[in-house]
Amino acid sequence: MPTFEDAIEGAINALVPAGTRPFTFDGFALFSDKPVVLHSKHAGTSNAAYTAAQFRAYGAQRRQGGKMTPERAEANRLIEAKLLAKYVTTGWDNVNEAPGASVPFSAAKAEWLLSLLAKKRPDLFVMYANYIGDADNFRDEPMGDPEELGK
Repeated sequence: MPTFEDAIEGAINALVPAGTRPFTFDGFALFSDKPVVLHSKHAGTSNAAYTAAQFRAYGAQRRQGGKMTPERAEANRLIEAKLLAKYVTTGWDNVNEAPGASVPFSAAKAEWLLSLLAKKRPDLFVMYANYIGDADNFRDEPMGDPEELGK
């Protein structure tokens, strides 16, 4: 029979985001009738390499202070695009450079694609970043309704 500590640890481990999940860019297709799909790990504290890289990347900027401007917001999205490509995005589907000519995934090509989205379609970039930043999207079982859990 498991101990109290084992039961609590097991319950907590079940909440840790795991694996990769696909994100479909509905309406965004590249020489295909199918939308672009990015496969990604969780972009949060469960991804230690990503979290450490975020602290390094944003640390100097935070120390400089200053107001948020449209230029700074774009610069932040470009930093994030680089981090997501290197530490979070693991593959893709339906990324073609011509009809029927798929592009093999690489972190460098993912950075290019994400940077272009960050500049030209920040709405799509932010949707992707929000999805992969939400730990619930990386759990096999939902945590449950907060109202029910609180009873």
